[in-house]
Amino acid sequence: MAEQETGWFDLSIEQRFSTLISALGNDLRNVMVAHVLPRQAFKDRRQIAADFSSFVDASDKRLKMPIPTSIESHLNNVLVPLWAEESPDGGSWRLTQAGYRIAAPAAAHAIATSVELGTMNSILGFTKKGGFTTSPYKRAIILENLYETTGGDGKHISISESDLQRRIGFRNSSLSKHLPALKDAGMVKYDSVSAEDMGAQLYKWKEGRPEDVPPLPKFAITLDVARALKNSKDPMDYKSIASMLGIPPTRVSTVLNYLSENGYVESVSGFVRGKKMSVVKISDNGVALIDRFIEPLRATSVTRHPSKELRDSSDIYGGRRTLAVEHNTAVMVAYQSELTRGETNRHSQVIGMLGEKPMRIVDIEEVIGVPPARYLRDLVAGGYVQKRRGCPSDPGKGHGVWYSRTSRPFSSPAL
Repeated sequence: MAEQETGWFDLSIEQRFSTLISALGNDLRNVMVAHVLPRQAFKDRRQIAADFSSFVDASDKRLKMPIPTSIESHLNNVLVPLWAEESPDGGSWRLTQAGYRIAAPAAAHAIATSVELGTMNSILGFTKKGGFTTSPYKRAIILENLYETTGGDGKHISISESDLQRRIGFRNSSLSKHLPALKDAGMVKYDSVSAEDMGAQLYKWKEGRPEDVPPLPKFAITLDVARALKNSKDPMDYKSIASMLGIPPTRVSTVLNYLSENGYVESVSGFVRGKKMSVVKISDNGVALIDRFIEPLRATSVTRHPSKELRDSSDIYGGRRTLAVEHNTAVMVAYQSELTRGETNRHSQVIGMLGEKPMRIVDIEEVIGVPPARYLRDLVAGGYVQKRRGCPSDPGKGHGVWYSRTSRPFSSPAL
């Protein structure tokens, strides 16, 4: 009798996507799920660790083998219960039906994508849980929204951080943490610019205004520009309109100023002349990630069957063990190298985060990708951070332990 489909298969489409992409945000975990975890007989953490070494080049001196306790942490914190299950007597694990049917090919595709675009740890970010609040899911939503942000010519355009925040509904503090990480991973272009730097303002038609506006004297193109904006689902700049209509850009710019002054169109960039603001735009690599990785995961979540891209990656690695070992090793070396580099500036990273607002340890960990307890101990001992129960800026907010920045100047001591 066929095994009954439960767990992941019973979730809503968006929950299926969020839990799937959350499981793929760590490269060590992807190798485990794609190649190591058993489908039938349960194995304990030491057996899984031993099997892991056979799917990478164990002779590569740059590579450190995962320890059994690390493997158990990944299993219990993220993979169980949707993707892996623990034995009835405890202490050993295997993939669930959703694990071997969905997560395993998805993890194989994540490895193939990482070889080309960078580690999943850097792109999607660390998580110790699954669901709608994880870094991988939030970064996917950010990239999908930027992917859909195009001008009248269909090309991707910049959008202000505040406009993006309003569109996706994330807290500003959350967005300001994920955008720099996506920039570092090469997925977005994220800068602080002025209106003059942007070179072009974005406009949209004001809802409810008629398109038959009185033409600007000597500008018969007024109605054409008005219709172009009114019929466009996305904001447009003067260059995009000029290209679409075959009209000199300077004349379009004059008409847009006229329409704006008379209340027919409005600027959506949010710029105040003379002041700078943060703008973001998806990069070519970000577009590639959407097309080659995130969209196939979306399709898988809708149909509840692995997409062709996921099946192809799984089949290639299944039929070419040498290639699988080569790619697993390359991804693991890059992943571990990133963790080592991050270790050198972790104290400064925590200080920078706490300089914005008080935070709990779980929120800090979600951003920096590793348990922050020892960094916080160092910073508290050095007088750079204070620890207290209840949010320092809002004592009535919660009863947990919060950390905040003190006034003592931080100079990256040898902690």
